[in-house]
Amino acid sequence: MSQRLRNTLRYIRREWQYARVYGEHLRRRSSSDKVRLVIFAQGRTGSTLLEDLLKNTGHFAGGGELLGKANPEVSFPYLYVSGRSHLDTEKHFVFHLKIDHLIKNSYADISARQFLQKLYLDGWQIIYLHRKNKLDQYLSNKIARSRNGFEKVDETPESFHLRCNTEELLRTVRGRLLLDQWEQKALEGLEYLHIDYAQDLQEQHNHQVTIDRILHFLDLEPRATRSDLKKINRQSQQDVIQNYQEVAEVLREHDLGYFLK
Repeated sequence: MSQRLRNTLRYIRREWQYARVYGEHLRRRSSSDKVRLVIFAQGRTGSTLLEDLLKNTGHFAGGGELLGKANPEVSFPYLYVSGRSHLDTEKHFVFHLKIDHLIKNSYADISARQFLQKLYLDGWQIIYLHRKNKLDQYLSNKIARSRNGFEKVDETPESFHLRCNTEELLRTVRGRLLLDQWEQKALEGLEYLHIDYAQDLQEQHNHQVTIDRILHFLDLEPRATRSDLKKINRQSQQDVIQNYQEVAEVLREHDLGYFLK
């Protein structure tokens, strides 16, 4: 079988799978009374952890990153998300969405604001999950890549000592701050629940309180939950960053020193 034929068959199978999901949107959208929840967040903010905690209450089926790398060519992202929310008829539904899913995947027909508004007007609930410290967010991503794994499920302590390219760091931090602004514009005028990573998810002892608050927001009965996902890094910024003094000087020079701790 030629490579061209294999690619054609792969394309047909993928489009057939998408079409089945679109059909769920058209078939059930008017009759569904279950909670449909989107976690709107950037990467390395705890969105996978939050979705896992919600699923483990037993209330929710989870979709993960529906518009992420696994589905980079969905022609109709809203129909796909809506259709997926109806596949499990017994549970409520949650997935997480990054603003860059809509930017990088070039869904030219819909902006992040339009997408969220469409979800909101169709009855979806929104959680805005935010991580204030952009240096920690940058380090979290760098650490995950250095260990070839973005999740941890064991208690084994890990140690990291990484050198940071200051140009890359500045570019990334500024990019994250710009995404913050775009997220705020996308959420303007919509009702949502704000969750802060450092206050609400970073430490395990805050997980149940956070989930209780979310379930109250959604008018769902409180339930106990836990997650097997563990925090990867327990070291300070100074211990992780080999060239900490250089990084600190550069951040201060560019009025970003408030991310140092």
